[in-house]
Amino acid sequence: MATDLKETHGPGLLLCLLLLTSCMQAEKVSLDSSGLEGLLLNGITLNANSSAGDTGGGGDGGGDGDGGGPTTPPVALTMTASTPASLSSQDLLLGRNGISITMSETLDDSVSPVVHLYIVRSGTAYELTGLNETVAVTGNSITVDPHLHVWPGIVRIRVVIEKASLRTVDGRSPASDISLEFTTADTSGLYRAPIPLTRTYTNSGGGTPYYSEPASGMYWMPCVQGRSGADCSSGVVQLFTFEQAQAACGALNAGSGYGGLKGWRVPTITELETLPDYGRVNPAISPTFPATWSLPHWTSSSRGADDAFAWTVDFHAGEVLLKNKAESFPVRCVLDQHGFHTDSVSHGFTWDTDEFGSTYLTDGYSSLPKFDMCPYGYSAGGLSCVGSGSELAAQATIRTACQAREPDFFQTQLASVNDMKYIMRRFNPSGMAPGLATGNSKIYWTDTRLVGNPSLGFAVNIATGEIFLVDVNTFNTGRCIVVAPIILG
Repeated sequence: MATDLKETHGPGLLLCLLLLTSCMQAEKVSLDSSGLEGLLLNGITLNANSSAGDTGGGGDGGGDGDGGGPTTPPVALTMTASTPASLSSQDLLLGRNGISITMSETLDDSVSPVVHLYIVRSGTAYELTGLNETVAVTGNSITVDPHLHVWPGIVRIRVVIEKASLRTVDGRSPASDISLEFTTADTSGLYRAPIPLTRTYTNSGGGTPYYSEPASGMYWMPCVQGRSGADCSSGVVQLFTFEQAQAACGALNAGSGYGGLKGWRVPTITELETLPDYGRVNPAISPTFPATWSLPHWTSSSRGADDAFAWTVDFHAGEVLLKNKAESFPVRCVLDQHGFHTDSVSHGFTWDTDEFGSTYLTDGYSSLPKFDMCPYGYSAGGLSCVGSGSELAAQATIRTACQAREPDFFQTQLASVNDMKYIMRRFNPSGMAPGLATGNSKIYWTDTRLVGNPSLGFAVNIATGEIFLVDVNTFNTGRCIVVAPIILG
């Protein structure tokens, strides 16, 4: 409440104040912020720095009540631990367990943290939008379910929580956004099963159909994202960048999921490359999957962390190619019963030397086919391959040589494109399963030619993992296999 100095202290005090002001001006004493902060006169404080409406701090001149000393600032809220750990490498399956962050103090659970998930590509973070992440606060812990089920392979994940959406019970927030990064593991080749000659799918029917494949434990979307209906004729095909594709499939897991199932995701390269039908072209896929565009389709497998390229399968002819993540392609979502159908995983190759001295490798899943340890032009010399260096030839030449390997006792042939997929290991520096020797050439012929155009055959680059069409007269190497014993009558 304002005080009238004249009424309470009389004209004498007012006169003293006027005289004091005159004296101070004469002595050039300043009452600004660099000079006298306040003048105490009979219990009245004049503050040069007081704002409008400020009634002052009473007789102690303000401060913290202990003589005007500085106030200790509150301790900032910080992250003390996380799972995954920041800057760590994590198993890809960790996506099933989500993200856990521990803060330094108990949080106000009435405030919902705002979380952003990104994939870092060539130093730039691209947000995974539309996932509808589930975020929970308990005590000093934050848990995030990204609805991705399984992380994409070999990518750098960045998690950011907005600082304003985190508060302690007394209302304090972090000084900056909470952020952590980690790199996911590689699965391109870790989980693999032989591609069956006959695929069997069961349609779930209903308004949200999907195909179940009992042999592999996989569930496939009949349509790519954006299309629907029994023949996938409704809607418009949606095209996505690599990051957008991961978010589009992950978004199907919100609420009750798609078709009552949760766990939908983008297939890995070793899963999606099982779908091409090399007896067809444009599109090279079973009619079970109608209205498939003859374009590359995204996988969840990146070439490397913070890398600009990821794996695609082109359903025009069935090529397997690396594409820039910024390009836009369709995506077909998948769900697995067992986590990469581990019931059908190859557990490694073992040696098998027949009675004629030929050395082959077979795996623990099936005794056939048997893969020649050495590529064309080489022969086994103990546990290594020796040769004259004449490993290169046209496709027809290597085809004929493989068929003539042991014609009286075994059916032998040049490995098909699906056979080569089975032994490829994109994470392995050699490009193939351990035990399979390689020569100087990294381009391997397969026995498979393009339907309707026999001048083009499929070749495999074991250095990059790509599968592509090449003129059949081009000189490359190859690998022979035993497909069955000869049944003598």
